[in-house]
Amino acid sequence: MKNRFFILGLAAFLFAACAVNEVDQSTPVIDDGEEFYASIEGAATRVYVDDELRVLWNADDRVSIFNRTTYNRQYRFDGVDGDNSGTFKKVPTDDFVTSNPLDYVYSVYPYNENTKISNDGVLTVYLPAEQSYREDTFGLGANTMIAVADDNELMFKNLCGYMTLRLYGTDVSVTSISLKGNRNEPLAGKATVTVGVEAAPELQMDASATQEVTLKMDTPVTLGSTAETATTFWLVVPPTTFEGGITLKVKTADGKQFEKSTTGRLDISRNTRSKMAALEVVPVFSSDNYLTFTSEGATNVSLSNKGNNAPILYYSTNQVTWTLWDYSELTFTSELPLYLCGNNPEGFSASYTKYSYFVTSGDNYSVSGDIMSLIDSEHETTTIPCEHCFGSLFQDCAGLTTAPALPATTLTDICYYGMFVRCTGLTTAPELPATTLAKDCYSYMFAECTSLFTAPELPATTLASSCYVKMFDGCTSLELAPELPATTLASGCYSKMFGECSALTTAPELPATTLAESCYSSMFNGCTGLTTAPELPATTLAEFCYFSMFNGCTGLTTAPDLPATNLAQYCYYHMFYGCTQLNYVKCLATDIGAASCVSNWLFNVASTGTFVKAPGMNDWPTGASGIPEGWTVNEAE
Repeated sequence: MKNRFFILGLAAFLFAACAVNEVDQSTPVIDDGEEFYASIEGAATRVYVDDELRVLWNADDRVSIFNRTTYNRQYRFDGVDGDNSGTFKKVPTDDFVTSNPLDYVYSVYPYNENTKISNDGVLTVYLPAEQSYREDTFGLGANTMIAVADDNELMFKNLCGYMTLRLYGTDVSVTSISLKGNRNEPLAGKATVTVGVEAAPELQMDASATQEVTLKMDTPVTLGSTAETATTFWLVVPPTTFEGGITLKVKTADGKQFEKSTTGRLDISRNTRSKMAALEVVPVFSSDNYLTFTSEGATNVSLSNKGNNAPILYYSTNQVTWTLWDYSELTFTSELPLYLCGNNPEGFSASYTKYSYFVTSGDNYSVSGDIMSLIDSEHETTTIPCEHCFGSLFQDCAGLTTAPALPATTLTDICYYGMFVRCTGLTTAPELPATTLAKDCYSYMFAECTSLFTAPELPATTLASSCYVKMFDGCTSLELAPELPATTLASGCYSKMFGECSALTTAPELPATTLAESCYSSMFNGCTGLTTAPELPATTLAEFCYFSMFNGCTGLTTAPDLPATNLAQYCYYHMFYGCTQLNYVKCLATDIGAASCVSNWLFNVASTGTFVKAPGMNDWPTGASGIPEGWTVNEAE
């Protein structure tokens, strides 16, 4: 026999803290197993509210129906926006599923393939953490509703409550509004619902639930300018008691923020509307959302643009009034700091030929804050958007002593290339948290920073070609190198990384066993203070892999053991060239192949020393192409 179902009217929004009536729908329709006929009449609450607070259907509305089984079937509204009645048709599916019987018919709006029901009728639903703005109502899919019946009549009941905010401000356009309880009450995500035929639904948030809901605008919404013309925004909120009040965070189209917190208890009940008084929005840039320039004396800064690069930057001296910067010279001191932020989602600089950098005059000044505020003043991303994004940004800023934070975890090719090159007053480098690198991302980053004595940690384990090339080249005060945990290397990854770091006495461990072309080439070239070398465990080498690795390390007396048996073209070329005190080398190669493998590798070392070779390996040349003249040759045991 064909079942007959009803989709009934729902509850109406009244005004602040007033219960919304749940209205019965009395027009029966016949269900042939493929579609439902539904109508809504009276003052009811569902998907959007018209001028008379009547809620109407929208084209393509979808619901889940559990038709006396635990199988989640999807039904689609076949009408148009504004209909108060129409047809719901079952969305076809070829999936074969098994299900268990239920005593009742259950339905959930909106449809979600993850919505489930247990054998005893407990629903698992998901409340959205992000809701879409709609004028004078709540967004599509935001208002979760439940229906259950033991006969053919369904009446949907609202699961959540509603908060309406009335905001106004002068020339303010809003892009998002976030709501969070001050005691981290759960507001979105997974939840379970129990409901009876006559009883109201009861909601229980899951332990995995999140503590914030955000209303997003597809396009910025301009606020009314007075309390009387304030713009209304709707948020759907689960029944919640905010014991310590709430915090609202409003973000604007120009990257500013406005926060407002309350401290008193606030109750949001199911099927009720709570209405806040009109609130004036006076947005500012958050302290996390700009760079702060301070100086012991008076320092001037301007921005030089190459290749017609023209980033959008704002400056302020009071964190309230912000002015679009024309790049001309600005002055800052310790008493009168300068604040900078930007809106450059495509990147601050674009390439080697199209980039911007700060030009400063003055000593002992610092830059604090997050460098990403030059990209996104809303402080919502740790992803660098383009190649060469911050390349050369502070080049030649000799008076810079403290650098801003660099929190990005997703990098791009040459993104920090030469960022602090020749910043001779910089003493400490910022943290670099990325674990996956990009081509040339740190190349020349701190080259010739002659006051830098501490390097940042480098946790990356996935490297890219030339990622660390000359990163600390010429840092003559650097005393301690960071750990380098990667075990698989990339072409040229450490090339000249610590070149001319004359204060460096100890090299980091080098655990890599998979090498690449030129991976260690000139890594410690000119490190005259280096007295010990790290172990080199790789047994299969790559072309140029150790090329000039310790060239000119005049303090080195003992070379690391060289266990590799598979050599490659130029792999040891110039490796210990000019290590004038080196007097011991142990190499277990059994086939050196072309003389170029070792050519000049021990040129200009100590005049007497010991060379230990693999047993039976008698093909070693002497002189410039092999073992130095005058050295004793022994076989390894």
